Amino acid sequence: MDAGEPRRKAPGRARSAARPPARALAHPRASQPARTHARTHACTHARTHARTHARTHACALCQRRARLTNPMRFTPRVIVDAALHPAWAIDRLRHGIPRLATLDPYADTAASRGGTEHAGYMLRTAPDMDYLAALRDEWDGKLVVKGILHADDAAMVAPLCDAVWVSNHGGRQFDAAPAPATVLPAIRAALGPGAQILVDGGVASGTDILRYLALGADFVMSGRAFHHGLAAFGAAGVDHAIHILRASLEADMGQLGLARLADLPPIYAPAPLP
Repeated sequence: MDAGEPRRKAPGRARSAARPPARALAHPRASQPARTHARTHACTHARTHARTHARTHACALCQRRARLTNPMRFTPRVIVDAALHPAWAIDRLRHGIPRLATLDPYADTAASRGGTEHAGYMLRTAPDMDYLAALRDEWDGKLVVKGILHADDAAMVAPLCDAVWVSNHGGRQFDAAPAPATVLPAIRAALGPGAQILVDGGVASGTDILRYLALGADFVMSGRAFHHGLAAFGAAGVDHAIHILRASLEADMGQLGLARLADLPPIYAPAPLP
């Protein structure tokens, strides 16, 4: 190396400087178990946020790369791909192309649209509190508001619905949206222990389910795991995905010494609204 050339930092050192490790703040006089618990809590929360963010923000890119349309457009690429997967092609000939049957009456099914131009965009409105109140007046059944990512929004809609669903819609709508695991503790603190909270995003194991429950969720939802199982093995694949999640959940509960999910200690810190 030339004596006049500036010294370059090692790649590993540069990465560690850019992304310092998560640290738990503990009182200097805290006992060793307390400091260990604080560090474990901080690391678990950081891992949950990173994994959820990565998983939930990959869907839109995959759709663009795969050139997905709804309904399916039979391009030369799709025809070749179908020929390379005869079992799938025969099953589609027998049962037809999957559709969003619930939304078909409202959608223009004659035109193939891109993955981001589905029927939901054609039905899009500008929902606000007046819209939610009108919907509540018209509907006597259970009403769940999905897509909540801020404690103030959760507190605002909670009186008009039966449950709040914490979700960034798989990271497909807004790439910079926070991961549900990041905002869930504050939403639980704002709504209190009696509110019903659902959450989704990045659920791939029983450990992820336990994390969400410990962060304040009542129900943990998953979609991608079941879609992958269905695509691979049909109904048997969905059953297998359920088996994987259940076995992982039971194994983790055994490691934690939990006989029931109700025994799981929360890792959030509820606080009253100011």
